[in-house]
Amino acid sequence: MFKKKDSQFFWFDFKVRGKRYRGSTKETNEKRAAKIAALKLAQALEGSDPLNKKAPVLADFAKQFTEWLETARLEAETRRYYLNGWRLLQKTAITKAKLDAITADMVEALRFEGSPANGNNALRTLRRMLNKAREWKIIRDVLRFRLFKEEGRGLRLDDEAERKLLAVAEQPLKDIIVADDHGVPVRLGDVAEIEAAVREDFVRTAANGETAVLIGVSRQPHGDTIAIADGVRT
Repeated sequence: MFKKKDSQFFWFDFKVRGKRYRGSTKETNEKRAAKIAALKLAQALEGSDPLNKKAPVLADFAKQFTEWLETARLEAETRRYYLNGWRLLQKTAITKAKLDAITADMVEALRFEGSPANGNNALRTLRRMLNKAREWKIIRDVLRFRLFKEEGRGLRLDDEAERKLLAVAEQPLKDIIVADDHGVPVRLGDVAEIEAAVREDFVRTAANGETAVLIGVSRQPHGDTIAIADGVRT
């Protein structure tokens, strides 16, 4: 490995079967650069060097990504989610950037119409696109970036409001997001069946005709039963 005078990165330069491999590791740390150079050499010896190709711009890669969306075994809602995310990304300048040149600063500068959830739809789509690009050996690493902060909404319902809501919504809780599966929101309705029902009381305790709480008291060895009974009453 070596460094060029006009570059901050370490470079590799070797020949395999008469073919020369030369390029930047894009690393300033010598140990990490050495690992990348070793990977390049191993790939060259295997006869395949996927990282030797130039990464396409995001707009060009989107054609391959959307074709994958149409043929992959995805839920219809998931497919629509990513297609809508790409629709939002198309309106930004990041579509002109090469996949391996997209930076966290570029992503954090993005702005989208609508709520933060709408923006996160676009960012999760971008994240999935970059993950697929790495899986398809188009880029080496996947950029990490933050999502928009989504503010939660709080609402307290009284009994009357709850009855009115249940009358028009069979499963009012089904759209609550409970997990994130590689950028795809998992909703409560995806993992559970939700229905309005009467709660069953398996144990009911009453004292003097009123609802009460049952508390168990156990005597310890050598304990005074009479003293314990007196203590409980007081």
